[in-house]
Amino acid sequence: MTHPTEPTLGAMRAEFLDHMAFDGDDAPRKPVEWIRLGPVPIPIPNPPSRVEALKLHDLHHLLTGYGTDIRGEWEISGWEVGAGLARNPVAWTFCLMGMTAGMVLAPIRTVRAFARGRGGRTLFGQDPKAAFALTEAEGHAFCGTADPPPTVTAGDVWRAAAWGLLGVFTSLLPPLAWLIARFGRAPDVLIDGGGYASKPGKPPVGSAPSV
Repeated sequence: MTHPTEPTLGAMRAEFLDHMAFDGDDAPRKPVEWIRLGPVPIPIPNPPSRVEALKLHDLHHLLTGYGTDIRGEWEISGWEVGAGLARNPVAWTFCLMGMTAGMVLAPIRTVRAFARGRGGRTLFGQDPKAAFALTEAEGHAFCGTADPPPTVTAGDVWRAAAWGLLGVFTSLLPPLAWLIARFGRAPDVLIDGGGYASKPGKPPVGSAPSV
């Protein structure tokens, strides 16, 4: 599925982590991570499930082009909520928190990212090893991130506002996010290294994105 001369998403992620001086996969897992909301440091639990979800989250940054600064994290949260969080309770918890903050502090950028996400899909629910084996073109084809950003509609705005409001409650009550994830939609397509059946209108992995 992957041409030997094409860099994989896994290789691109490793280079990205090194360039940003972020911890790699071989770093010891910290039980608690500290994130900053502006000048305020906030402790968050860091179970193994969060570590695995962050691997796919990193790939979303690479494919969407959203930065890793605070505004970029709000944008990627909006994109991930719009594109679908599958049955990943960690994603439901932290992405909704990020989207809620973005809707308050950077609403235009967050809504644009959410609208863009609605035309694609995330890698949540996939095996990180299988996702790492994709090339950049295959990742774009799977997630729909090569498509031009759509025009934001009124439907995008009210849906984003509704998710942002729900994020207020999941921020205060994480079990609610776990409950939502439990009954969420499972990925309709799984990457297994041997191709997959795509959604109608979505190009198969390995096909060149349309220009």
